[in-house]
Amino acid sequence: LKFGSGRFTIRDEGVRLLAEIFCFLPSLKHLDLSSNRITSTGATALAAHMSHLQQLEWLNLSDNDIGDDGATSVSNIFCFIPNLKHLDFHNVTITSTGATAMAAHMSHLQQLEWLNLSDNDIGDDGATSVSNIFCFIPNLKHLDFHNVTITSTGATSLASHMSHLQQLEWLDLSGNDIGDSGATSVSNTFCFIPNLKHLDFHNVTITSTGATAMAAHMSHLQQLEWLDLSGNDIGDDGTKALNENLVHLQQLKYMMLTANDTSIDVKKSLLSLCNMENLSEVKISIEMSSYHVYHLDVYNNKGYRLIIETGDAEIVKLVNQLFSQIHKVELSCQQKVLYSVQTGEGENPHKMTFDLPSASDITESLKALSVVLPVGHRLQAIDVEELRLGRLHIRDEGVRLLAEMFCYFPSLKHLDLS
Repeated sequence: LKFGSGRFTIRDEGVRLLAEIFCFLPSLKHLDLSSNRITSTGATALAAHMSHLQQLEWLNLSDNDIGDDGATSVSNIFCFIPNLKHLDFHNVTITSTGATAMAAHMSHLQQLEWLNLSDNDIGDDGATSVSNIFCFIPNLKHLDFHNVTITSTGATSLASHMSHLQQLEWLDLSGNDIGDSGATSVSNTFCFIPNLKHLDFHNVTITSTGATAMAAHMSHLQQLEWLDLSGNDIGDDGTKALNENLVHLQQLKYMMLTANDTSIDVKKSLLSLCNMENLSEVKISIEMSSYHVYHLDVYNNKGYRLIIETGDAEIVKLVNQLFSQIHKVELSCQQKVLYSVQTGEGENPHKMTFDLPSASDITESLKALSVVLPVGHRLQAIDVEELRLGRLHIRDEGVRLLAEMFCYFPSLKHLDLS
C-alpha cells in the first residue's frame, strides 16, 4: 500500500480508517504513509492494529509530525513485525526520548537492513541508545543519521558498536557537528565495515586532523563507490592525505570535496585523482558569494569520461591545462544553464546553449563566463549573431569583461549595450 509522497494526505482520520482494515490484509509487506500530515494521534491509531501485519517488511512514516509519543506507540508493536527490513522515520519530529523508546524494542527487528532517522533532533543520547542495539541488527546495510544533532560524543558511541554492522553498505553522518574527534572514532571502525559503498561526511566540521585520520583507514574500504567530504575545511594537509590514500580505492566512482584555501599544487594533485580508472564524477567546491557552477565533462588519461563540477574558477583553468580531451563544458547559476557546449554524434555533433541575458547577476555571470569560455572554445566557437544586454546595467566593469571575450564571438553581428 503506497499512500506516501504527499499524493494523498490522508491525515489522522484516514490512517485510523486504514488501520481498522489491517485485519483483512495479513499478507501486506510494504506500507508507505510518508508525507501525510500524520500526528501522534494517527500513529497511535496505526499501532493499535499493526499486530495483524506480521509479514510486513517495509514501513515508511517519514515527513510526518508523529513526535515522541507516536514513535513510542509504533515501536511498542515491533514485536509483531519481526520480518521488517526497511524502517524510515526521516523527519518525524522525534527527540532523544522517541529514539530511546524505539531502541528499547528494536531487538525484535533482527532482519532490519535499512534504518533512516535523519532530520530528527535525537542528539547524543538518542544516538547512544540506538547504537546499543546494533548487536541485534547485524544485517543492517543502510544507516542514515543525517542532521540528527549529534556531536563527537554521539559519533563515538556509534563507533563503539559498529563492529556489529559488518554488512553495512551506506553510512550518512552528514550535517552533524562530530568534529575531528568523532570522525577519528568512526574511521577507526572502517576495518569492521569492509562492504561500505557510500560514505557521507558532508559538513561535519572536520579539519585536516579529521581528514588525515580518515585517510589513514581508507584502505579498509575497498568497495567504496561514493565519498562526500564537502563542506569541511580540510586544507592542504587533509587533501594531501586523502590524495595519497584514495588512489587505492579502485571502486570509487563519485567524490565531492571542498577546496577552500588549498594551494595550486594541491588542486593539481586533487585533479590527478581523476585518473582513477572507475571514477566518473568529481565535485570540487569552494565557499563563494555567487551561485555559479562549472560542469566539465572531460576524458581522463585512461580514456574514461568523467564529470567535474566546481565553483572554483582556478580549477577550471587547471582542467583546461591538464586534460587533453574535453567532451562538455557548462556554466550554470542557480540551476539555470547560461552557457553550454558539447561534442556529440549524428547530424548535429555540436550542441550549444547561450543564455547570458537571463542571468540574475550579469556582472558576476560575465566573470564566470570569462573563465569557462576558453575551455568551451576548444569544442566550438560561439555562433551567436545577436547579443542584447541593454538595460542590464553591466556598467564599465561588465563592458570590460565582455570586450575581453570578443575573440570568442566571431559571428556576432548585433550588439546592444544601451
